[in-house]
Amino acid sequence: MPRRAVVSLILGLITSVTIAWSVAWTPPTGPGSQALWGKQNTGVFSSSGFPLNWYVLRSGSWGRQSNEFRVDLASSVSSEQAANFRRLTSDRASRAALERHAFLLKSKDSLFCSFGVHFYGWPLPCLTMEEACTPLKVFMWKALVLTPAPYDVETPDAPGLWDPDPANSLLPYYSALQIGEDHALPLRPLWDGLLTCTALYGTAWYVMLSLWSVVRRARIRPGFCSHCGYDLRGLSAAKPCPECGRES
Repeated sequence: MPRRAVVSLILGLITSVTIAWSVAWTPPTGPGSQALWGKQNTGVFSSSGFPLNWYVLRSGSWGRQSNEFRVDLASSVSSEQAANFRRLTSDRASRAALERHAFLLKSKDSLFCSFGVHFYGWPLPCLTMEEACTPLKVFMWKALVLTPAPYDVETPDAPGLWDPDPANSLLPYYSALQIGEDHALPLRPLWDGLLTCTALYGTAWYVMLSLWSVVRRARIRPGFCSHCGYDLRGLSAAKPCPECGRES
């Protein structure tokens, strides 16, 4: 493979990752569009005897898509909702996240389970990461759902209600490089998207490098080195350029 093509593919890969990381680093400016949602029966029942379902909502904006997972209580699941769920969770990252959080369905915090799988890249998602349901996130959901308004009213205080589940030792992020408390960069590749973006940006880099080479050679005057422009008049044409050492 020609050197220029190899360099172009490397630059295309770097460009794809840089765009994905830039989007992940920048917080979303709005709620994003909610494109699709689905449900799946888990086969697990709550302490009150109601069936628990996984609920997923796909939202997105430029260069960013997210699968937000919740637990849905005591509602039926249609065939269309089940088909949507399978389609939205067909990637390995979403399946891994569901497996990682399955133990919470049988915990006392099952109704407060919330986690997300985020996809980054443009024009196709090429990197992904998982934002897990940590004890802190569970506590925040309890405070949001159980605390009535106005907030000076006494809140529910059943024994052990606010205590974290001892089995929940999840980290804040998976398949990610966490930087501080507010930022994380995705590390798990989505190979179809990554290869496509690398090819697209690599082609663009190849065209730009080719045009630059043509322009540079057109500006070189006869008798001068085609690489660095050194004056070669009076020197042997068989010898390399004394300035840069390359063949003219």
